[in-house]
Amino acid sequence: KPWKWTYTKNIDLYAQWKANTYTVTFDANGGNVSTSNKTVTYDGTYGTLPTPTKTGYRFDGWFTAASNGTQIVAGTKVSITANQTLYAHWTASNFTILFDANGGGEPSPKTITVTKGNKYGTLATASRNGYNLAGWYTAKSGGDLVTDNTVFNGDANQTLYAHWTDSTKPNCYISKSNTGSTNGVNLTITCDDNSGSCTLNKTVDNNKKAGTYVYTVTDPSGNSNTCSVTVSGYNCKPTQYACGRYSCGAYVCGSTCVQYYYNSQFRGCIQWSHSYCAEWCTEYCTRYSTCYR
Repeated sequence: KPWKWTYTKNIDLYAQWKANTYTVTFDANGGNVSTSNKTVTYDGTYGTLPTPTKTGYRFDGWFTAASNGTQIVAGTKVSITANQTLYAHWTASNFTILFDANGGGEPSPKTITVTKGNKYGTLATASRNGYNLAGWYTAKSGGDLVTDNTVFNGDANQTLYAHWTDSTKPNCYISKSNTGSTNGVNLTITCDDNSGSCTLNKTVDNNKKAGTYVYTVTDPSGNSNTCSVTVSGYNCKPTQYACGRYSCGAYVCGSTCVQYYYNSQFRGCIQWSHSYCAEWCTEYCTRYSTCYR
């Protein structure tokens, strides 16, 4: 119970004060912090503050608000009158992007610097004979396309690889076989391309007679080309036929189709000029077949 005092003269009494303590909570604001809170004393200082981490960012300090606010450091005097939350502030780190031409000439520039959370911005240019630059990708083969407007969210330096599309037309070739046949010429069509593959609309075309034949080839990049060949006919395999008695027929003599009859005055077979055939014809007419080459 309280003490009871007896005084014989006036006396002054003095108040004794004890500073209040408050809990300060640490919000890593997207990062990680090992110490979640600490106790501070009014009119004292905050003392040692924890150091949080956030991949790809630089820690800028503890502040009284998630954005903006007043920075609090170890030597800041405690003037709060209630529990408090301090927020970590961060600045995105910068990273180096290296360009790999992947078979092309040296990129320009070789590297750029990007900030986490920002767009890549202008990317490098590169060239390769016979190819068009299809874009910059996150892998040498496959991967994701990166453009000027892609947002960088990496946590380390990065290499981007050029991908290429063939800009040259594929070639096609035609070879003939079975030439000299009356059935027609056989055609074999082949192709090649810088990409290593090509597609033909037809690879074999047989028994082709007189005419011009055109074939189409395409490559994986969509480039196309045509090749053509002409097949011609000519007279071949001659056969002699006699002019028949009372039935002078039509024969191919050279390249002319004629009719013959026997004329006793000239004692031979001559071109038809009468309405009947006379005696047995001793002349011969030659008929040709058509061959192809």
